[in-house]
Amino acid sequence: MKSPSAVLLAHFAGYLLQFRGSLISELVARGYETTVIVPGLTSKLAASLAERGAKSQNISLDRTGLNPFADAAYRKSLRAKLLEIQPDVVIAYGIKPIVHGIPVASKTGCLIRAPLFAGLGGLVRPTGMRQRIMGTLARPMFARSLRASTHVATQNIDDADFLSNRFPRDLPGAPIVTEGSGVDLSHFELAPLPTRPMVLMTARLVVEKGIWDFIDAAKLVRSRNPEVRFVIAGFFESRVGAASKEEFLA
Repeated sequence: MKSPSAVLLAHFAGYLLQFRGSLISELVARGYETTVIVPGLTSKLAASLAERGAKSQNISLDRTGLNPFADAAYRKSLRAKLLEIQPDVVIAYGIKPIVHGIPVASKTGCLIRAPLFAGLGGLVRPTGMRQRIMGTLARPMFARSLRASTHVATQNIDDADFLSNRFPRDLPGAPIVTEGSGVDLSHFELAPLPTRPMVLMTARLVVEKGIWDFIDAAKLVRSRNPEVRFVIAGFFESRVGAASKEEFLA
């Protein structure tokens, strides 16, 4: 008897194992022949996934680009891969894998199709006219993806409420709320607190993550207590709504 199979559609290889490593291991542990399809797949990442018992495939995807021809090529390539794998389950996270991948999975006969919204970003909190226009254009694609889903998961109650209020007729049911990605305490060990007060923000340097709010708060607190240290752990993006290095260091 053929083992059940699962495909995880990811949009970025850089922090795949940090955020989704436990999910991949859990799918494998439950007997799913698991394949990760992700752009930018490296031999090192492929080897790490193989150690967890998962297969991997590279795919071309510009996760922040606006080229419709590139997105069409992604859908075509993804369709070919899913037809070959014939998965029973497809889980997608990242906007493009969700809006393109879930409808493709539906058309290729996958039984369980679940988008995981780690955040809704500019769709909920657009920054500037261009992102508002993009959000307006993306909503029909979101609706189509939700209609093609069998389950929907979000990582916070605000996003679940937004989807329920904005797309009530498109959802397959009430969103599942995971309250974050969780922390693997067997990997991230407890460390002693620093002797000097410190506030740490871990996020990509984009407006919707609250990067400028964090900096404004840091200035306010440090004007009253210069001993408090504020640290940001993240990276710069090259897309609409991203903080430029020049702005950040000014």
